[in-house]
Amino acid sequence: MLTARTTVVLRHNVTMPGDADLALREWAAILGRPGEKLSALAFAERHASAGAASPRLATTFDWVAMSWTDLPLDDAAELIRRSGFAQEVFIEGASQPGMMAALTGRVGTAATMALGYSRPVLVALAHNYVIETEAVLAPEVATGRVGLVVRALLDPYRTGRDSPLARKLRGAKKTSLSLSHDLHIFKAKFFPRMVRALINIHGRDATVIDPYCGSGTALLEAALLGQDAIGIDIDPICALISRAKVAPFVGHRAEVETALDRLRIALSASESADRFVFPDELERKIIRRDRIDATAYLSEIKCDAAALARSLSAVATEGVAGDLLRVLASDAATKKVRYRFVGVGNGRYTIEILKQPLLSRLREKIDRTHQLLGVFAELESELRIRLGRVTVAHADARDGTTWPSLPARGFVVTSPPYLPASSGREHYAASRALAFAILGYDAGQDGYFDGRPDGGDTSEFDPEFDPEFDRDGEVERLMTYLLSDRDDAADPQRDAMRFHRKAVPTAHYLRDIGRFGSSLADACRSARLVLVVADQHVFYSHRRGVVEHVVDCATLYDEVLKGARFELRDEMELQLLKSAASRAKPRAKDDYHETVLMFEPGQVARSADPGSPIPHPAENDADRDPLLAA
Repeated sequence: MLTARTTVVLRHNVTMPGDADLALREWAAILGRPGEKLSALAFAERHASAGAASPRLATTFDWVAMSWTDLPLDDAAELIRRSGFAQEVFIEGASQPGMMAALTGRVGTAATMALGYSRPVLVALAHNYVIETEAVLAPEVATGRVGLVVRALLDPYRTGRDSPLARKLRGAKKTSLSLSHDLHIFKAKFFPRMVRALINIHGRDATVIDPYCGSGTALLEAALLGQDAIGIDIDPICALISRAKVAPFVGHRAEVETALDRLRIALSASESADRFVFPDELERKIIRRDRIDATAYLSEIKCDAAALARSLSAVATEGVAGDLLRVLASDAATKKVRYRFVGVGNGRYTIEILKQPLLSRLREKIDRTHQLLGVFAELESELRIRLGRVTVAHADARDGTTWPSLPARGFVVTSPPYLPASSGREHYAASRALAFAILGYDAGQDGYFDGRPDGGDTSEFDPEFDPEFDRDGEVERLMTYLLSDRDDAADPQRDAMRFHRKAVPTAHYLRDIGRFGSSLADACRSARLVLVVADQHVFYSHRRGVVEHVVDCATLYDEVLKGARFELRDEMELQLLKSAASRAKPRAKDDYHETVLMFEPGQVARSADPGSPIPHPAENDADRDPLLAA
């Protein structure tokens, strides 16, 4: 067995402590043991040498790399293939016969012998480092993009010199919109590195399941790791985006290229569609925006939207290629008109309009998609990546009877809609209006209206509403707070209509999460569950300038999911970077943290009747899985 001292460099653009901790946990999970942390000085003492290139290093932490002695080469190759946070991997003792050939047989061309060392050193690029960096290349590079990135990143180690391209790629800071992660603009998507690391820590080699799959980030990352993935979402556009993340780029190249070319030709020849109906509410919003800003966007948007609707109809492509065209159309519409919800749960919103014409955005996306067809092919030829299969169902996470068949031992990683806390439970169907119109969806039937399984309105005011509490703890404290202004004496300005806009939706939300847990336990009894949720939710009174109530989300979700016999076993806090220009409200400049909650399944789970209260937790630990109890 080939072994060597191996040093892994942390991605230089990691700046948040939670991400660095996640990297350490990911590497220990892949290799089966932690290594020795190296500071920048310790790394330089080990790897600095006259004529040898140096990697870019993270500057935020007291460590920049981790080292293992006598690490099997197969383990090093697994780290190169799988890690979301590794950058370069330095393997000493590369003079051992067959080491270079054995490594390139596993990781492809992303490895070279390093120049300038007094001892033989092999340098390899982590696959995710290459994948993320590909998106940094100029759009004018039409083909051979993965090979070009590999050569540019390895050349400093081969030659001892940094080319201008190598400096650009090695210094890139924003690299999260790689591959088809950038196929469609989407708010609040997973960070690809994070979900990749979670799969490596908790779900290696399992089928990855995301019941609130959104734009399909977890599904694509699972596929890149060679694992099959299943996505579920109630929003038809989310299901559409997720279906298009992998399938069009694997085994359908000729079909997709033909469809993209036909759409481009149809756009050039298109005239307005006689039957295209522009959404009334959006038209009123744009008229108001034009009046305030002294612009004239309405006629441009109506003309472009109608032309796009007609072009899609003229191309009339179905299947995998048709899904992809509809995703590109939806992206262009969603990017052109951006929605900013007021944030108190009343569904009110303002809009912002991007200057770039809708069809210009679409043509850029067509060009990038052509590129991606070649990029995905190169992932196999250059890096030996074989993608897993992705299946997506337009279904309801709260109702297991709508789900596709799930494997008994899948790994579930998901981020459900956030608790209707300080912002209420917003109604986001309006933000889909233009995309629905262009795609020909009937919003009244195909849209996601955030409703209950029984068809009721979660925000409807019901003076007789009386949620049932069956436990002490975070749920009861939250609901007691929300119900404290339900009487006629309540001041909506002071209390922000907690009962009307928040108590009723919150109670329904908690029951929805309980139903999801029970559906999951019934469908996939041995599934490990990872939820990514807000660390806490804060109810804040702007009028009085005080925090009224704080919800600890780990405790809350633990209480709710115990009814489905899921036990919280681990949690990890991650801080998210906010844009300095963020105007999100309330309290836009506060630090924001997410929490990763890992649940293990118990032995017994019972389904929750849609009309029942939140289910009781287990009375004791006697009926838990014996393995977990041990």
